[in-house]
Amino acid sequence: MLAENGEQLSGGQRQRLAIARALLSPAPVLVLDEATSALDPGTERQVVDSLAEATGGRTVIIIAHRASACAHATGWMALRGGRIAATGTGAPADGALSRRQTP
Repeated sequence: MLAENGEQLSGGQRQRLAIARALLSPAPVLVLDEATSALDPGTERQVVDSLAEATGGRTVIIIAHRASACAHATGWMALRGGRIAATGTGAPADGALSRRQTP
């Protein structure tokens, strides 16, 4: 039994619950903002792999600081100062985004 507002849930548990609720939505576009930031690497990998299957042809916009959250992306953009600094196709390679974050 959950308490009101899920107060006893960890950050990762709250994130997984929020992702599940988003996936149940009939919305044709999902925006996931730092959706896996509180997850450990193993759980993040499971969630990201599952998202690829569960989104079923919907457009998914993932906002993340870690490239691993975008493992199944068909394209990506890196922003600097609110402007597009770089773009690419496929998932960004590990470290590709962090190199672009430095001035």
